[in-house]
Amino acid sequence: MSFSHSGMRVAALVLAVLGWAQVEACTGGMRAGAGGIGVSTARTGPGRKKVVAKRPPALLLAEDGTGCDVAPDRFRDTAIGALVDCHDWRAEPAP
Repeated sequence: MSFSHSGMRVAALVLAVLGWAQVEACTGGMRAGAGGIGVSTARTGPGRKKVVAKRPPALLLAEDGTGCDVAPDRFRDTAIGALVDCHDWRAEPAP
């Protein structure tokens, strides 16, 4: 059985899409940026993460680039480097 040139293109496209789906499932997703497409290892949703920065008035930033909004007193009392449980870590744009 031989494939036509267009049939081979379709097969290559299907394989590329399947490969992208596997990367997304393993790493947390793909992200487009000014420099092209990159792979993000950020995990969104509930979980415990290390805080590496704080963005007033109430946003804690984790080492994987996700952020979590917290109450003002929790923001004030959370130290950089602390492990924080959050119900909604989400992808954050760069400042």
